[in-house]
Amino acid sequence: INTRTYIHATISSNFGNMLSVAGASLILPFIPLLPAQILLLNLIGDIPMLAIPTDNVSDEDVAEPLRWDIKDISTFMYFFGPISSLADYVMFGVFLYVLHTDTMTFRSAWFVGSLLTQVLVIQVLRRRHFSLTSQPSMPLVLTSLGVMAGIVALVQTGLGSIVELYPLSAETLGAICLIVIGYVGLTELGKIVYYRQFKLAK
Repeated sequence: INTRTYIHATISSNFGNMLSVAGASLILPFIPLLPAQILLLNLIGDIPMLAIPTDNVSDEDVAEPLRWDIKDISTFMYFFGPISSLADYVMFGVFLYVLHTDTMTFRSAWFVGSLLTQVLVIQVLRRRHFSLTSQPSMPLVLTSLGVMAGIVALVQTGLGSIVELYPLSAETLGAICLIVIGYVGLTELGKIVYYRQFKLAK
């Protein structure tokens, strides 16, 4: 179960990021994230993944053996990846056309937004039912909260300037939070559609 959680969260996030970066290269006049920022994002975003093996598993999840299904994995990626990408494109639009951010602020804001969605999607996709009905393990909760708080602190205190991440305004942080909440809600709805449509959940 937990191995499947890791794979589902990873492939959906990575596929969504690939779609976002590909689209960004066509619509943005600058590189959306610098190489050092991408490396830092991937490194920090993987920290909660290390706690997935400790996650709680319900009796329903282990009631019968699970079969390794490559079709399930690919279908899951193609379904949830675009949802992740949609959140990115909403961020692009808000940062560029509503908040009118400059290049450095755009990168810092998208870095924070991408990290938050990457961490929270683990909580959402770990079970096929509504996330709050299944209690995650304490290590998973603590690493997730620690990473989210840590990255915001890194950016807001100016420590992230070493990789050209700079403090964001309250308005920008608020916009990021609203978009991330919307993404979580849309992904929860997506689970309902996915498991009813494809009937692949065990």
